[in-house]
Amino acid sequence: MDMQPVHVRPARRAWTFRRPRSFAVVAALAVLGGLLGAGVGPASAATVTVVHPGANLITAISALRAGDTLQLAAGTYSQAYMRITMAAGTAAAPITVTAQDPAHPPLILGGLELYSPTYVAIRHLRIQGTFAGLAGLNMVGGTGWIVDSTEVWGAQQTLSLANVVIGGSGGYPRNFTFSQNCVHDAANSTNPDQVDHNVYVTFPGSTTTSGTITRNIMWDAPHGENIKIGNGGLDGALGAWNVRVSNNTLVTGGRQLLLHANVRNTTVIGNLFYDATQGFVASPKTTQVYIHDVIGTGNTFSYNYSAAATMFIYDPKSVVTLGVGNVTGANPAFTGVNTCAGWKQTLAAALPYGRWGTSSFVPLSVPPSDRITGPFWH
Repeated sequence: MDMQPVHVRPARRAWTFRRPRSFAVVAALAVLGGLLGAGVGPASAATVTVVHPGANLITAISALRAGDTLQLAAGTYSQAYMRITMAAGTAAAPITVTAQDPAHPPLILGGLELYSPTYVAIRHLRIQGTFAGLAGLNMVGGTGWIVDSTEVWGAQQTLSLANVVIGGSGGYPRNFTFSQNCVHDAANSTNPDQVDHNVYVTFPGSTTTSGTITRNIMWDAPHGENIKIGNGGLDGALGAWNVRVSNNTLVTGGRQLLLHANVRNTTVIGNLFYDATQGFVASPKTTQVYIHDVIGTGNTFSYNYSAAATMFIYDPKSVVTLGVGNVTGANPAFTGVNTCAGWKQTLAAALPYGRWGTSSFVPLSVPPSDRITGPFWH
């Protein structure tokens, strides 16, 4: 039987991974190639540091160097809003900030803004934004950073324009990954426009910018979108280029996805869109995807599943490319609604799509021998 979503308090998500050793500071093996950025250089000693509630996270994070890992013990960390410029990791020796025990992720109350994060991995955290108008997580520029298996919320109380902001300038960010995260409860302000989002991708793009938003769950953006890709609200504003949005479950948003102005080469594939809630001003119609004054090229949609909306896409000027495999179907019959470990579809036709989808899709332009299908293991 189809289950309609209800709004309940989100449950803590449990992540099952090998438990790390729990001593405070451990000297690890020397890491080769420790120069900042690419290249080969002298070895550097990597450390694993464990902190506990009450620690100054700004100091702890700022002290990290290439190859280092900071583990946060379970508990609540009440912080001032943290604006941090970190040292750079490398592709061979990234800097990692993570839970000591991923099954019991720590809660950061406040907010985290990282400027120019370079080969930095943020994993298994819970971040609740608590400062008025500020996103719970703000990633500004950087190269090769990863945010994975992390929960972010709080904008419903702070009225921030988003729970997560991905920004930058001057040809950054590059090759970022936002994966397996849970972002929910965007603001519901009284602004006349749809301006409150769960994730706002707002950097001005170039040929060097790129990133992937994949295998995430996002819900409850009643006065905006679960994901907005575009810079600001001005006509023709230079928006993000070369972003791939794949296999996400985006539900109960005014619209699930918005592209605005000069965004280019956005690939939207394998997602599960459910329950667009915001009608147009002059019509009760709803849409999962809204194409707003887009002037950029190379934006494509294929192999997405849509349910509970009047339209899959509103693109009055036909400026994006609709590829094959976009499906409008029945209610996916979710279990575990409004939980980070939930929103699991049970309808057979919807099983390949979204966060828990059994398939990972590639455009038909890729030769058949290179296409990836079947179970997705991250």
